[in-house]
Amino acid sequence: MIFFKDKEILKSFSYIEYFPFWEKTIADIPEMLSRIISNLIIKNGNNLEQVDYIAAAITAELSDAFQTKREGILTIIKALKQVFDEKKIFFINNENSFTDYKSAIANYLKIMAANLVSTSLFLGRFISTCVLIDAGSTT
Repeated sequence: MIFFKDKEILKSFSYIEYFPFWEKTIADIPEMLSRIISNLIIKNGNNLEQVDYIAAAITAELSDAFQTKREGILTIIKALKQVFDEKKIFFINNENSFTDYKSAIANYLKIMAANLVSTSLFLGRFISTCVLIDAGSTT
């Protein structure tokens, strides 16, 4: 969670939860998102209404938990909608931009494994020239 004004970060909070999709059920996903709200937002003295946007980068569709990437993406998108206001949810896509909930469903291929793009978009707001190396399992 990042609070910023103009291009200056005022404060930020993070929370990490181990969530092996291949060991969980679809019903567990919204519960995990609710725990994130509790641990990231509420425990830091904020509330969900203060959040203007939810920016999501999804890579879980690549796990063995889903039969197809389409199933994985759509399952996670729908779980996000169960917890957050659809109008506040935006997805990072592989075209270096954000897309809204309805566009993400219609064009789910564009948001698959776009996590590197999210880091680049965020970093680019603060540093105009840099080298970014992402050595994760999906890049």
